Amino acid sequence: MRLLKLIIIVFLIIACGTLLYQNQVLNPLPITIWLYPGYEVQLLLPIILALTLLIGAMVGFFMAIFQILSDKKDTMSLRTKVKRLQVELDSLRNQAIEDDIVLNDLSTATKIENKEDEIID
Repeated sequence: MRLLKLIIIVFLIIACGTLLYQNQVLNPLPITIWLYPGYEVQLLLPIILALTLLIGAMVGFFMAIFQILSDKKDTMSLRTKVKRLQVELDSLRNQAIEDDIVLNDLSTATKIENKEDEIID
């Protein structure tokens, strides 16, 4: 999988380099970019394309970082909640069962035997 990813990345770098070179050959003159009134920059087309790609990659990278940090915060919050609930569950499991229940099995069994004896007699 890593080899395939590396091959794709190398192919994309070569394709971008070829694109930038062909654009330089087709348009060797600098292009004027007006950033705001009174300020303009003259750059070659391949440099403009490379800067645009670089800025787009950086914006995407920072957006991904903020998403990862947000998800990590949510995960830590949920882990804390799970630990708290696990402690509560363990305390409920280990709580002593009170012996308020009186089992009358012996007295009930004796009464049933007495009734059976009376029916047989």
